[in-house]
Amino acid sequence: METRREVRSIQVEFKCPKCEHGFMIHTGLVLTSNPAQYPHKCSNPECDHTETFVGKKYPRLEYEFSTPVIEIREISKVKPLQNLSNPQNPT
Repeated sequence: METRREVRSIQVEFKCPKCEHGFMIHTGLVLTSNPAQYPHKCSNPECDHTETFVGKKYPRLEYEFSTPVIEIREISKVKPLQNLSNPQNPT
């Protein structure tokens, strides 16, 4: 069964702990450990800080649900209405 709900997207960033001006950006490399490790570099050109995060990449998007689930039923699975005036003879 298909369901739908409205979501709100949230961008998550990690501020550089060294210069406190730039943000940590994923370099594109992945260290294939378990869990994976992701090297990052500060976006501030004047800062040379690098850091590797375990299991997380920055920036990233997270989602929050803003409405309850709405069920979408396939039309072929919906039962037709019965004729209420003559329940013995459904049409």
